[in-house]
Amino acid sequence: MGGHQAVSLDQKRQETSENDIHSLIDTLEGTGPGPMEMALGEERRERVRAGVDQLPDFLKQVVILAYYQGLKYREIAEIMGIPVGTVKSRLHAALCKLHEAWSERPQ
Repeated sequence: MGGHQAVSLDQKRQETSENDIHSLIDTLEGTGPGPMEMALGEERRERVRAGVDQLPDFLKQVVILAYYQGLKYREIAEIMGIPVGTVKSRLHAALCKLHEAWSERPQ
C-alpha cells in the first residue's frame, strides 16, 4: 500500500481550529460536568453524531473505534489492518471534516 497524506491544512488555520477540535473531542467522548451542560451537550452530541454519519466509511470507522468504543490507536490499527500512523492521520482528517461541517451549520 502506498502512503499518501489524508489531509493538508495551512498551519495558521490548523492552529486556530485546535480549540474547536478539542471541543469536538470532548463532545465525542461525552464529557460534561453539570446537568445544564449535559442538557446542552445532548444536542451537540446529536449534531456530532450526524456529522460522523456523513463521513466516508474509512474515516467514520476510526472515529467510532476511537471515541465511541474507546480503543487505543494500536488496537484500531490491528482491527483495521493499517499502520498506527494511518489511524492517526485518518482520525485527524475526520476531526477536521467534522469541524468544517460544525462551522458551516447554523448554531
